[in-house]
Amino acid sequence: MMTSLQLDTASLEKRFAWSFETEAPSNNTFAASLLNPSDRDRLLRMWQERIGTQEWSVAASMLFKRYTALLMPGWLFALSRLDQAITVTPERWALRFGEGWDVSLVLPTEPAVTVPSSADERPLWRQLAVRAFFHDHLAPVIHAFSDHLSPSVCWESARLYLYHYYESWEREAESIQVQKQLQDDLHFLIDRNNPWIDGRTPNPLSIPFRLVKLPEEPDQSMRVRRTCCLYYRLPDAICCTTCPRRKHEWLTDGQPLPSKKEAGGK
Repeated sequence: MMTSLQLDTASLEKRFAWSFETEAPSNNTFAASLLNPSDRDRLLRMWQERIGTQEWSVAASMLFKRYTALLMPGWLFALSRLDQAITVTPERWALRFGEGWDVSLVLPTEPAVTVPSSADERPLWRQLAVRAFFHDHLAPVIHAFSDHLSPSVCWESARLYLYHYYESWEREAESIQVQKQLQDDLHFLIDRNNPWIDGRTPNPLSIPFRLVKLPEEPDQSMRVRRTCCLYYRLPDAICCTTCPRRKHEWLTDGQPLPSKKEAGGK
């Protein structure tokens, strides 16, 4: 049986741009706004002005990346490192916008949390927690943004964060047991047949990146996206290192660069 526990808020505030407050200030934008078309578009118009673009697709991609970069690492850290599953409540979780790109996440002081009561119960606990986070929240946000941006772009952005953080946490893990739990959680999240991410298979987090060898380090590879996040279309911006539009002369798989439509532009 799963039990409740007080969240280790200090660890999360220290590592991530999270703030736990008794009452969210009225000028915050609650995460539920991302799911409402009129509120979403109002927010995107504000975001367009902040980042200097008039393109809906660019604003949608950058806001989704910012939101996911704020929300997902902290939630997954609690899941995999603290064995604590935070209940996502978008009507109480808020985005606090500062100047320009500055955004932070504001959560209630005591969010609902569950923990597995035993090691044997952990797989079921993880399954239910992942379903609530991805299937019940992140997937609907991606669907809401699909009016302006291909869902494949959003899922690939989320996938990059998954790999980046789990590999980082694995490197800093203090024991083999912790490493194995991190590896097991990542494998569960990217399992092709995992239906708990968005209710379908293949799991959108399972789509592989293109791997390319680094010319200066032939034994090392880097991941290249299959879709473009559209960052390069911002003023004075260039393609990201992992962008499929970059002219990687050293690409070895012979795949052509994607068209604008294939890369996620609308």
